[in-house]
Amino acid sequence: MRLQPLFRKGLSFDFITIILVQSSKIIAVYLVDWKSVDVTPVQKRDLLEPAENYRPIPLLPTVTKVMERCVCNRLYSHVSLSITYLKHGFMRSRSCSSQLLSVLHSVGEALDKNEQTDILYLDFAKVFDTVDHVILVEKLKWFRVTGQLIDWFSDYLKDRSQRVVIDGTATQRLPVTSGVPQGSLVGPLLFVIFVNDLSEAIHEQTATPCMLMIPSCTVLF
Repeated sequence: MRLQPLFRKGLSFDFITIILVQSSKIIAVYLVDWKSVDVTPVQKRDLLEPAENYRPIPLLPTVTKVMERCVCNRLYSHVSLSITYLKHGFMRSRSCSSQLLSVLHSVGEALDKNEQTDILYLDFAKVFDTVDHVILVEKLKWFRVTGQLIDWFSDYLKDRSQRVVIDGTATQRLPVTSGVPQGSLVGPLLFVIFVNDLSEAIHEQTATPCMLMIPSCTVLF
């Protein structure tokens, strides 16, 4: 399904939004036009080069955020109770502050027992860009995401493309073969699901708690 025929009929934006959202949910397909994203680079460091000194800011249509809000609310209510309590960030009532308080509490308990605490801080680079789509879909199934919703997410992730636009000049579109869409509403929640078992894996191997505050990781020894 494409958007142009709907606009040619002179329908209002609100009515078109309702049609698109309901159609996408019913047939479990993410519209082709929404998968092509323009990216604007914003400088985040002093030097103009290399390209890593720029943060890519996707320019997403408003209607896609309406669609994703509907899906995100449904997905969050379904998986929130299964997300590890050690995960902070992109979760309601679990933010950077709650993670810092948890670490402070653990360190305080160790001090009360006259025990040593070693802390390892890890910072993951480009975490949102390196998510494997096949593994992500499988992990969604582990969370009992099935039926039309898993079909919708499978279609949402595939056949995406992007280009860089600077001062009206655009590059050639290139396929996006990995990662969750940055700037989207559902992307952060998908990443939370993707790394949810990381804390448990580290705890099983080291017998130490691992607190996640994406894109960082705090391991207490």
